[in-house]
Amino acid sequence: MNTKTIKLKETMQSLQKEIIKTNKQIALSRNDLITSIDTMFYDTKNLEDQAKIFRIILDQSTIETLNAIKNYVKISTNNN
Repeated sequence: MNTKTIKLKETMQSLQKEIIKTNKQIALSRNDLITSIDTMFYDTKNLEDQAKIFRIILDQSTIETLNAIKNYVKISTNNN
């Protein structure tokens, strides 16, 4: 291998490591945000307010996400 190829390979490996590190940081931030929302949601004592919050969340979801949630709820509640 020539020097240019070796440097390119090293750069690619370095970039790959940086991408992995960034993805882990994003996952941790996302998880922290989910936990924070979850805590605030359940701190809302009024069921009507919880329902309103949940509808807002659902309204922002994609069709695929809504179908996944529907299927999960259906399985979880044994409501075929």
